[in-house]
Amino acid sequence: MEPKLQKFIDHNRGRLDASIRIALNDPNFDIDDDERELWIANDEGLYHWARSEGAFEDEDEDEDDGENEKDDSVSFWESESNQ
Repeated sequence: MEPKLQKFIDHNRGRLDASIRIALNDPNFDIDDDERELWIANDEGLYHWARSEGAFEDEDEDEDDGENEKDDSVSFWESESNQ
């Protein structure tokens, strides 16, 4: 795991875990850092949050041609927390 991503996970563990457990509708789901990394990689909202905090700042800028465009997408956990 990249050191910047590990630092993001360490700093935001509680919020990440709450988000994952809400998405799974399982308040007792056991989560380790490998599981958190998978969720960040596969959940658009978690990925954008981690990226905005610098967890992926070394990635190629060419990866997303629309990077500077506004992203109105909402991940599952974001939509659930607003209800």
